[in-house]
Amino acid sequence: MILRPLATGMLLATMLVLSCQHPQPTAATQERNLYKAPFAAVFYDSLQEVLVAYDQLRNALAREDTAAANAAARRMQQKLDSLPLKTLAMNSDSLKRVEGSTGSISAELDGLAGESTLADKRDAFFMVSDMCLDLVQLTGWKGSTLYRISDSGTANKTGAYWLSETSSGTENPYTGKRSTGTIITDTLHFHSVSAR
Repeated sequence: MILRPLATGMLLATMLVLSCQHPQPTAATQERNLYKAPFAAVFYDSLQEVLVAYDQLRNALAREDTAAANAAARRMQQKLDSLPLKTLAMNSDSLKRVEGSTGSISAELDGLAGESTLADKRDAFFMVSDMCLDLVQLTGWKGSTLYRISDSGTANKTGAYWLSETSSGTENPYTGKRSTGTIITDTLHFHSVSAR
């Protein structure tokens, strides 16, 4: 009889200890926190070219070189317009959103190249950055990480940001200065999955 309460007590103590332990996140849980890049490599290779041209545009604005900014905007527009959207295996509503996004970015790049002042080009770049972030969130990206870097002291003191594949060391496209007072507002992690 004494053994029964002792065994029950030990069983309850064991259950209590086990229930208080928090399980470590599994690889599957961590994977759900990543953005996925589920489409064909040909699309992501082309999207990478768009982001390279975006970075050239950012660098030109940081150097305050309007001629180089115009050339980079045209190059980015060309790369964007040649994205193989038909390779995206997605429903028609999602595809329309991607097509609308690329069309809007292309139109904004056209406007950026047509602006006469550096300040107006930088304002257009802010819009391009915003729409590029939306596009990458819609489609995913083959790279591993993309950073959204912010500088609250730019764009009429309301804040502005840009995208970068590196978390530091980029020049601010809105001020032309090295990014010392900037913060990373978003870190987007992507991983590839089998193309559908």
